[in-house]
Amino acid sequence: MPQAADLRVDPGRVGTARLSPDGCRIAITRAAERAGLDVRLTGHSARRGLVTTGRKKGKKPEKLRKQSGHSANSPVLWSYVEDGEMWEDAATEGLGL
Repeated sequence: MPQAADLRVDPGRVGTARLSPDGCRIAITRAAERAGLDVRLTGHSARRGLVTTGRKKGKKPEKLRKQSGHSANSPVLWSYVEDGEMWEDAATEGLGL
């Protein structure tokens, strides 16, 4: 059975097929418009957000890679992981600066 995040959502009903990349873009764009956001959000925004936020919260890169669908040696994935780890154990942490 598909997971909730994989289900197609049409106005007023939830389907049984996975969202296409374009369907994901449309859903995110509509949600941003309804929220009154003046920003261009895409499926990529959610994918990057999953990896960077996941790392900030201590999730393992391999689990994030599998869930986001990146290849094992994806330089893009690892740049997102680095973004998520950028402020871990920062030199100024705990110094009150």
